[in-house]
Amino acid sequence: MANPSASTKMNRRGRRGLSLMEVLVVIAILMVMLAVLVPSVMSILQLQQRKAATDLALLYNQLHDESVLYNATFRIRYNLPTNQYTVDVGETRAVIYSSPEQRERYEEERRQKLATMSEDERREFLASHKPFGKLQAKFKTEFTLPRNTRIYAVYTPQYGKFMTLEDLKDFEEDESKDLYSYVFSTGFTEHTLIWITDDVLDPDDGYTVEVEPLSGKVHVHGELIQFEDSFEWVPDEGPDLPT
Repeated sequence: MANPSASTKMNRRGRRGLSLMEVLVVIAILMVMLAVLVPSVMSILQLQQRKAATDLALLYNQLHDESVLYNATFRIRYNLPTNQYTVDVGETRAVIYSSPEQRERYEEERRQKLATMSEDERREFLASHKPFGKLQAKFKTEFTLPRNTRIYAVYTPQYGKFMTLEDLKDFEEDESKDLYSYVFSTGFTEHTLIWITDDVLDPDDGYTVEVEPLSGKVHVHGELIQFEDSFEWVPDEGPDLPT
């Protein structure tokens, strides 16, 4: 016959949880692992952001050369919800807006004009006012950013500020939710800044791709630059003119 007291001791021993010392050891091991892994994760994410920013900068440089060579205007179309950007090619007569007011005025005039048209007239008008199309080129024209890396905001003078996903909610229903940046056939590039960040560790930190107007020179900054602070390309003084 089994000894009841011995059986009870065994059951108690089997139900026994971790001691305080064992819990402390587990916590210490987890803290060491976090100390090792977190910098590695941050490093990987920063490398992804930097690569995404560098690839975008190289694309602008390439489009600047191609625009002059082929006498074509390029439009980089940013879609923040899908985290993608696409290159379209257009006619040399394409125009851009110099301010948010000019863009809004044009959109309002366009809406009023469309409202007075019949269905057939509207269809014909929209078909004839699409100066940009897909680019038949030897280089890649559609891009999706890596996982955990995103296009957080885009600035050009036509918007007057950095545009984010939140700002797109204010667009009219019939307005395109894409954000645009242009490279013209003369080599002139619209002043553009793009913030590339991550959603995982620090969405307030990341890289800025800055495209200078006129020259088309591209900079990659290892921080998020405000557009008000991005006018280093403007000379401090004007040239001395003969009197």
